[in-house]
Amino acid sequence: MSITYEIGIMANKNVADALDEFFENADAKRNWSKYEKKQLADGSTMFRTWTNNHPSWYEIGKKFLATMHEFSSSKIDDDAYRCIMISDEGSSNEYSNDIGRMIFEDFNSSKIINYPESFEAADDISEIETALKASTYDKSSEVMAVLLTDSNVSTYKTFENLAGRYICGNSDFRKGIDVALTILLDYNLKEVANKITT
Repeated sequence: MSITYEIGIMANKNVADALDEFFENADAKRNWSKYEKKQLADGSTMFRTWTNNHPSWYEIGKKFLATMHEFSSSKIDDDAYRCIMISDEGSSNEYSNDIGRMIFEDFNSSKIINYPESFEAADDISEIETALKASTYDKSSEVMAVLLTDSNVSTYKTFENLAGRYICGNSDFRKGIDVALTILLDYNLKEVANKITT
């Protein structure tokens, strides 16, 4: 049975260039899954990709790891990298150099990879801002009413899924869930939990 790994990499210029070369190589294009890449405001590059099983199990995966390993002992800022792999079973591995751990100290993981907000949300924020400018209160109220009362939307395991993510999330993530629930339900997650246990 295969195990899927999500792989996130923060890299400065030299490592990012080497990873570009790897991903665009004909061998990688034939034997590697898709990948995403974004240049961030500070000049670093964020990569996200996936593999079936750990990369060290097969040749193209070993080449991927070797691409970063070339920079493992460098102390140069442009050679900084931090690579985090999370399996769908929740185990994690990290490949990085000292300068990468220092520069990308906020890029880490618990049960999920902690991508920079500018990587995760830039396109979403732009789309939401566009809708906000184009909408009216009547239109948005109508759409929200339809979505909240849609008979195809199930509440089965909703609390369990929210509670699991809440427990594993950081304080900012928990605050976000509570704000969203308070807007939608007029109750935060603790208040919903109290209703379930009483």
